[in-house]
Amino acid sequence: MPGLISQSLGENYTYLLDQTDHSLQYDLEQGLKLPVILQNDVKGAALAELRHGLARGRRDVLVLLMDWGVGLGIVMDGQVRQGSWGFSGK
Repeated sequence: MPGLISQSLGENYTYLLDQTDHSLQYDLEQGLKLPVILQNDVKGAALAELRHGLARGRRDVLVLLMDWGVGLGIVMDGQVRQGSWGFSGK
């Protein structure tokens, strides 16, 4: 999903869709009865490129996504970087 996603906390800090006592990830898991991992859209695109696309076999890649806004997925040393706060570049 787009926005500032904390994968470790299971929250989207850009779109506060529901003000519950639980994380968005928890609420989705309860509603869907399936495991859920929240991931930022451009980080998901970078991961897909790294595993299955043009970045396969490469160690350092930048993935630029231009959609509703502009996003940048960073692959360094063969891993998608999350950033120090869970947001790449922060």
